Amino acid sequence: MGHSRWTTKGHVRATIIAAGTVTWAFILTGLFMWRDSFVPVIAVVATVMALIVTGLAFWREHKQPRDLERVLAGTGVPMEAIILEARDTGGRLNEVPKLAFVLEVRPKEGPPYKASAAKHVSILALHKCQPGATVKVLVDPNDPSRVALMAP
Repeated sequence: MGHSRWTTKGHVRATIIAAGTVTWAFILTGLFMWRDSFVPVIAVVATVMALIVTGLAFWREHKQPRDLERVLAGTGVPMEAIILEARDTGGRLNEVPKLAFVLEVRPKEGPPYKASAAKHVSILALHKCQPGATVKVLVDPNDPSRVALMAP
């Protein structure tokens, strides 16, 4: 069988569509049946809360790592790191798996330390992401725990 076309992004969109559909059904039903009750108000408040929570989950999953890579591309300190652990998070972007890494960052000055990073990695490059492999990273000079993995 082929790979599933569902991605984390697809799940978020489906959740938003489902919440919107249920909410409008609730609102329309409430307007016609419960004109003197709080059912429409409760439905609107519940929908707004659901959309906020879904939006925050989407932002956290999809925007933070890319923003970190973009920020560190301009200000990050290049270093090498050794992959201690790599695992598939289950997230996909155009069928490209997102991996979570535990790294041992090796600064030029000071002792090595552990950090974590996540990155979408092409299936063709997965062999470069095995434990023990050396990779290039960018480290936030103000917060060394913030690490962006460069292309493996």
